Amino acid sequence: MTVTQAPQSITFTSPATPVTFGVAPIALSASASSGLGVSFSVLSGPGSVSGNILTITGAGTVVVAANQPGNIDYSAAPQVTQVVVVNKATPTLTWSTPAAIVYGTPLSGTQLNATSGGIAGSFVY
Repeated sequence: MTVTQAPQSITFTSPATPVTFGVAPIALSASASSGLGVSFSVLSGPGSVSGNILTITGAGTVVVAANQPGNIDYSAAPQVTQVVVVNKATPTLTWSTPAAIVYGTPLSGTQLNATSGGIAGSFVY
């Protein structure tokens, strides 16, 4: 008698899409019909995965894969992918109205105290 590995499949719940850059890490959810654990990876795009957590690292399209390689009883499941579209963030700029100064007074951080929100980084005055 010959016993062969049983087939299995993966059900991969679609993550929210589209999202905006700066979104909190996204929990991924998938299960294999065999009950074996499923692993995730980023196939392309601005993101990274640790366990079942997808972290977005930029704007663009992220393709995430769910895999289950099988074991002695089950053959590998066909890979299932999901796409997350990541829109650019809209930066904000806040600049308080500076106090009046006398003509010729050098400008400093007191007058040039703008702050940005929505994106990481700095700007030049």
